[in-house]
Amino acid sequence: MDLQQILTNVSIIDIAAVVGYFIGIFCIARQFSQFGRQYFNLFFILGLIHLSFTFYYYFWTLAGNGGDCILYIDNTIEIENWLGSYGFGTTFITFVLYPLLKLGFSYLGCSVIFSFVGLLGYKYLLLVAIRVNNYSWSNYFYLLLMPNLHFWTNAVGKDGLIFFAICLIIYNLSYNKRIIAYLLPVLIVGSIRFHVLAFIVAAFLSATVFFNTKLRSHQKVFLSIAIIAVMALFFPVFLRHIGVENIFDIVELQEHRMLSHMKGGGAVDVTDANIVTKWFAYMFRPLFFDVNNTMALMASFDNLVWLTAVIYALLHLYRAKTRNRGLRLGFQIWFYFLAILYITLPLAFELANLGLALRQKTMALPFLFLLIIHIHYLYRTTNVSKI
Repeated sequence: MDLQQILTNVSIIDIAAVVGYFIGIFCIARQFSQFGRQYFNLFFILGLIHLSFTFYYYFWTLAGNGGDCILYIDNTIEIENWLGSYGFGTTFITFVLYPLLKLGFSYLGCSVIFSFVGLLGYKYLLLVAIRVNNYSWSNYFYLLLMPNLHFWTNAVGKDGLIFFAICLIIYNLSYNKRIIAYLLPVLIVGSIRFHVLAFIVAAFLSATVFFNTKLRSHQKVFLSIAIIAVMALFFPVFLRHIGVENIFDIVELQEHRMLSHMKGGGAVDVTDANIVTKWFAYMFRPLFFDVNNTMALMASFDNLVWLTAVIYALLHLYRAKTRNRGLRLGFQIWFYFLAILYITLPLAFELANLGLALRQKTMALPFLFLLIIHIHYLYRTTNVSKI
């Protein structure tokens, strides 16, 4: 089957995938009904939104509006030895696509399957949020309905898979799962963006060393030495991954990427801005004054909501600390905060294209969402008990 047939044909197996998607939405929503009717409604609506964006993205790319999906499929067709085709980054996506195409799925069927994997990420993320909020309802759960995140996590590509894997890692940590439960998500994140896996591990270890009150001083010293040793061991691997030979080449690579990204339609000139301004632009722009098309309008709405939620979270944190001067922030809050910084700061450093930022920051939004939920819960319970 050639590329054009894969893109345009719709078979019985594709239709079965769509029907299975609807059934999956309902079954997962039923699982959430154990917590209350609101949770069922939330996930059911969330699932329909995610599926709607799947169809939108499918027709949007077929109309020639860009996207890497078609390129992934075209590259997959050329594969002759599946097991020998395993690799990192883009190659991993074609490795995953190969058996789906062999089973007879067209572009539509592959899109639906990738989308459902992204939807599973939402399931695990919501389960963690419910636990963080002590199994009580929060209107902040509606942040999961923001359209831009659904737009990027439903398509054939890296974003939906890595979103699912990051959410599953967080879920495993929250529910104290066994080591074997980490194999799949670690493999996915490591295969797609190894540096992101390194940042998440670094955030976890940093939070463990500096903010875990159960560890004694000599244990923290030992872990600090171990972290430095591991980072020194993997730093050459990281340099090779980003395409440089030594640390002095990083600035040159950053300048080159900024110049190339400035050519994109979402370019924004923050070349001479400080890192704080770049980070803010990376996380919360475009805003309404940046809008130049429909996509930017949708993104600006998302960013305004996220920015408002973050401002409220900071106010709640300040009030909680005011109520209880001795209040300690737990390990989880520091882990989420450090994960956000470790993932986004290096990417914000070379920011020149807001379009790329919209995709890349989907890796940090699960941590940001849970950080907001956790701070809100901390604020509500400060007068009741010390956390």
